[in-house]
Amino acid sequence: MSLEVIIGNHQEATEIPESWLTALERVAHEAAKLALENAAEHDSPLHHLATLEVALVDDATSDQVHRDFMQIEGPTDVITFH
Repeated sequence: MSLEVIIGNHQEATEIPESWLTALERVAHEAAKLALENAAEHDSPLHHLATLEVALVDDATSDQVHRDFMQIEGPTDVITFH
Protein backbone atom coordinates (compact mmCIF):
# COMPACT_ATOMS: atom_id res chain seq x y z
CA MET A 1 0.00 0.00 0.00
CA SER A 2 1.31 3.45 -0.89
CA LEU A 3 0.79 6.12 1.73
CA GLU A 4 0.43 9.73 0.60
CA VAL A 5 2.32 12.13 2.88
CA ILE A 6 1.31 15.81 2.97
CA ILE A 7 3.19 18.48 4.91
CA GLY A 8 1.39 21.82 5.17
CA ASN A 9 2.91 24.99 6.57
CA HIS A 10 -0.10 26.95 7.82
CA GLN A 11 1.75 29.42 10.04
CA GLU A 12 3.86 32.54 9.61
CA ALA A 13 5.47 32.78 13.08
CA THR A 14 8.61 30.96 11.93
CA GLU A 15 10.05 31.07 8.44
CA ILE A 16 10.52 27.53 7.18
CA PRO A 17 12.43 27.10 3.91
CA GLU A 18 10.66 25.07 1.24
CA SER A 19 13.65 22.71 1.15
CA TRP A 20 13.03 21.86 4.83
CA LEU A 21 9.37 21.09 4.12
CA THR A 22 10.39 18.85 1.23
CA ALA A 23 12.93 17.06 3.45
CA LEU A 24 10.33 16.70 6.22
CA GLU A 25 7.90 15.14 3.74
CA ARG A 26 10.54 12.67 2.57
CA VAL A 27 11.51 11.70 6.14
CA ALA A 28 7.85 11.39 7.21
CA HIS A 29 7.20 9.09 4.24
CA GLU A 30 10.16 6.87 5.20
CA ALA A 31 9.09 6.83 8.87
CA ALA A 32 5.53 5.87 7.91
CA LYS A 33 6.87 3.11 5.66
CA LEU A 34 8.98 1.70 8.53
CA ALA A 35 6.05 1.95 10.94
CA LEU A 36 3.85 0.01 8.52
CA GLU A 37 6.49 -2.66 7.98
CA ASN A 38 6.98 -3.10 11.72
CA ALA A 39 3.38 -2.81 12.92
CA ALA A 40 2.86 -5.77 15.24
CA GLU A 41 -0.76 -6.29 14.28
CA HIS A 42 -1.91 -6.53 10.69
CA ASP A 43 -5.24 -5.06 11.73
CA SER A 44 -3.42 -1.98 13.03
CA PRO A 45 -5.04 1.31 11.94
CA LEU A 46 -1.76 2.14 10.21
CA HIS A 47 -2.49 -0.47 7.56
CA HIS A 48 -5.73 1.29 6.63
CA LEU A 49 -4.36 4.80 6.18
CA ALA A 50 -4.29 6.29 2.71
CA THR A 51 -2.92 9.68 3.79
CA LEU A 52 -0.67 11.03 6.53
CA GLU A 53 -1.00 14.78 6.88
CA VAL A 54 1.15 17.01 9.07
CA ALA A 55 -0.05 20.59 9.54
CA LEU A 56 2.33 23.14 10.99
CA VAL A 57 0.18 25.79 12.69
CA ASP A 58 0.60 28.76 15.01
CA ASP A 59 -0.35 28.76 18.70
CA ALA A 60 -3.71 30.46 18.09
CA THR A 61 -4.76 27.80 15.57
CA SER A 62 -3.46 25.00 17.79
CA ASP A 63 -5.46 26.41 20.71
CA GLN A 64 -8.64 26.57 18.61
CA VAL A 65 -8.27 23.01 17.30
CA HIS A 66 -7.45 21.78 20.81
CA ARG A 67 -10.66 23.41 22.11
CA ASP A 68 -12.83 22.26 19.19
CA PHE A 69 -11.77 18.62 19.14
CA MET A 70 -10.43 17.87 22.62
CA GLN A 71 -12.37 20.41 24.73
CA ILE A 72 -9.06 21.48 26.29
CA GLU A 73 -7.96 25.10 26.49
CA GLY A 74 -4.53 26.14 25.26
CA PRO A 75 -2.18 25.26 22.43
CA THR A 76 -0.59 21.82 22.23
CA ASP A 77 2.34 20.25 20.38
CA VAL A 78 0.45 17.36 18.75
CA ILE A 79 -3.16 16.44 18.00
CA THR A 80 -3.71 13.10 16.30
CA PHE A 81 -6.80 12.16 14.30
CA HIS A 82 -7.54 8.81 12.71
